[in-house]
Amino acid sequence: IGATIEGDRATNTLTTGEWGHGIVCRAANNVIIRDCTIYNCFGDGVVIGTSTATDENAIGSNICVENCKIYNNRRQGITVGGGKNITIKDCEIYEINGTAPQAGIDIEPNQATKEVSNVLISNCYFHDNAAWDITNINGAQTGIVIENCRCEGEVNIGTGEVAICGGSYRGIRPVGGKLAISDVTVDKIFGNPENTVVRSSKIIGNDADSYTIAFDQNNGYALTLTDCEIVNARNIILKSTGTITFVGCKIVHKTDRLFSSQGHIRAFNTVFDFSGSAVIGQPINCATIELNNCDFFTNGNGAFIGINDETPAKDWINNRFHGSLTTLSYKANRLINNVFNFSHTKIKSTATGARIGNVWTDLEEGATTEAEKEAWNNKQNAIPDLETIRTNAAAGAKKISCTDETVGSYGYLKLGDLPKYEGAVS
Repeated sequence: IGATIEGDRATNTLTTGEWGHGIVCRAANNVIIRDCTIYNCFGDGVVIGTSTATDENAIGSNICVENCKIYNNRRQGITVGGGKNITIKDCEIYEINGTAPQAGIDIEPNQATKEVSNVLISNCYFHDNAAWDITNINGAQTGIVIENCRCEGEVNIGTGEVAICGGSYRGIRPVGGKLAISDVTVDKIFGNPENTVVRSSKIIGNDADSYTIAFDQNNGYALTLTDCEIVNARNIILKSTGTITFVGCKIVHKTDRLFSSQGHIRAFNTVFDFSGSAVIGQPINCATIELNNCDFFTNGNGAFIGINDETPAKDWINNRFHGSLTTLSYKANRLINNVFNFSHTKIKSTATGARIGNVWTDLEEGATTEAEKEAWNNKQNAIPDLETIRTNAAAGAKKISCTDETVGSYGYLKLGDLPKYEGAVS
């Protein structure tokens, strides 16, 4: 309590090696390190680990590092190499630099089989570290909680079960494990977000970054954001097998393109606001996009939604599109009960798929006169006769273009029965 520990980094003439720590707890129990300053160590400020580097059994427990300043250490601020019931709180950890890993806190078991469980990192401040502010790798770690921290660098989640609750972060990089994020402010989320859920958070979109959310591998992983706000949103980059789902979110987009990938987008009860953006191309360009009960706002600078014409856009149901539009390009499975409220709407001739119960404003397909526009609009919701529907059904056709009246008369589908998103997604 209240100790000052200065390492020999300034006088050590070695150019290799990574040891020489400030405090080492080897399989220690019931330890308090409080109100200490630990700096200039040739290795780590604090090490919490096993009895020896190769011991498979002995770990410590009930260790607390509280209200400490740990800085300018050559290898790490704090290393957790094994243990349980570990608390690190109210600390400032900074200027870690010199030899890898160079992290503020590195949770990394000495062996993959070594237990690391119930680790709480709370109300800490990290800045100016050469690598990550917090990282965890190796082994099946459980109960890792990062709570109300301020990280001016990046947090790297590599394994185990991790929760990040509250606080502000320059970047969060999930590359493995199971990650839950809630009530945070973060500039960007990138990596391989396997089993990652973000709730009630704000993603800022830093101008220094070329993207706000990115999948950097084509591995089929998914990211879900619920009740989040994304402001100054920049590029969201998804590999072709990646899926991102928005539920109850608001996205304010400021630059040219929001999605520029061949990934898969799903959105429920979400607002996309492009009204203040400098859109010159297609702000949404992806392989498939599934929309239910969403609102879109645009300022009319260029195309609003562009979908690869060779790829189905899946279902757009109960959505509202507002503003000014040049071209709506899509190849949808179903457009049902949407409102396209644009001052000028033009759909590419390659657009296919069922269109049922939609409301179009000033819709045209190469039409110049009002009569031509009306004729084209009627064509989109033409009422096929019953025999045609039966013939198509017998032939296995899955797409039938018809109006509300046809659907109601023949009992295939009632628009009033279509679900609007009001909560959980199954």
